Amino acid sequence: MIDKKNLHFDYDAMGQRIAKKVTNKNVTTGDKFVTTYYVRDPQGNVLAIYERKRGETGDGTLTLVEQHLYGAGRLGMKKRDLALNVANASEPTPVTHYELTNHLGNVMAVISDEASDTNEPTVVSLSDYYPYGMTEPGRSWNSGDYRFGYTGHEKEEDLASGVYTTEYRLLDTRLGRWMNVDPLFAKYPDMSSYNYCEGNPVMMVDVDGAEDAPPFEVKGGPQYYDYRYKNFKERNPGMEPPDYYKNYGEKYCKRFQSETYNKLSDNGKVWCSETLLNLQEIMEERLCNSENEDGAELERDPNKFKTFAFQSHVPAYMKEKGKAPLVTLSTVDLFMIVLTPDVVDLVSADGINQACSVFENLVKYWKDNPTVFQQRVKEGLDGKSAIWKEFVDKIKRDPSISPTLLHKFKDMGDEIRNLIKDLKIEENVK
Repeated sequence: MIDKKNLHFDYDAMGQRIAKKVTNKNVTTGDKFVTTYYVRDPQGNVLAIYERKRGETGDGTLTLVEQHLYGAGRLGMKKRDLALNVANASEPTPVTHYELTNHLGNVMAVISDEASDTNEPTVVSLSDYYPYGMTEPGRSWNSGDYRFGYTGHEKEEDLASGVYTTEYRLLDTRLGRWMNVDPLFAKYPDMSSYNYCEGNPVMMVDVDGAEDAPPFEVKGGPQYYDYRYKNFKERNPGMEPPDYYKNYGEKYCKRFQSETYNKLSDNGKVWCSETLLNLQEIMEERLCNSENEDGAELERDPNKFKTFAFQSHVPAYMKEKGKAPLVTLSTVDLFMIVLTPDVVDLVSADGINQACSVFENLVKYWKDNPTVFQQRVKEGLDGKSAIWKEFVDKIKRDPSISPTLLHKFKDMGDEIRNLIKDLKIEENVK
């Protein structure tokens, strides 16, 4: 182990580590100074790592050590060991390491693409963890010096065994405590600045050392809203969580997954899955971002939170860069989606504003793409039996239905028809 006083870290303006400098004071010959450089993308993900080793004099050798591989998250890395400032340097055959992770992002095993006599993958490391991240003795093994482990973070072995580095802090998994003060300590005056994940590392992860977050496996499903509901109660004893979590988010996430999903086309099913995740990612980003207004304070104001939640719906529905944007869905799919919520929610002020915003986006797209609108009209005519059946079934099964609500529902339909008429989309369709 290297003494802490021999370590120096450099950070950029965004607080991202860009270099680690280690001085081996006990070394008289050879690599006394070792500097590791981190090259990142705009989101802060490490793309490549370079290393410079040198003695008391000279520039030493600059080596491309590894390149990281990403999909939805980090998949692994390619080990290079290519000397860049040595003339005619030969590069060893690159070896790719792939991570096998669990629901919390813990790296449980690492395999490489090195060929074996039995055509089986070569295992580089295996790890079992205690809840707070310390590896279990006798149940962990690492033959390739793989640096990533608990919750996918990088080990900081130069400080001590069992220490991990995150964007904002260092975690000591032996103690189950952070080694630095919480940068958001003012948001949680009732909690220790050094506690990890509010004492619940089985259900929660802390991806950057600042804000606890739900594990990846709960996102995209109704479990996310249940997690947020319970998490609020833990952080705010005696206060009621936002009504939205249980009576809107969880309720309709379940309904879309269990009922609407099976009525949609293949393209509609992709949209459904993406949108349920989009809604939660937008909410999570806002709750964890205190740049404009503290997320925890927003959550404690039921009216403000409801307004924020509904405002997040339209960008989540319309997401243009998804695999199945809303504008690509068939007319039948659109009707199945519209008829999913209870009529009482559809005709509420928030529901009407949301529906009109969505249809305004759709109509503008149809105006710019009249052949698509023509196709949607044809789909509506061809699928009118399925649409009418769904509408009748909706009236029969919806407990919130009343003559007054049906009248409001009709008014909303008239408003949408007027929106289409006002944009004169018919003139573009022959």
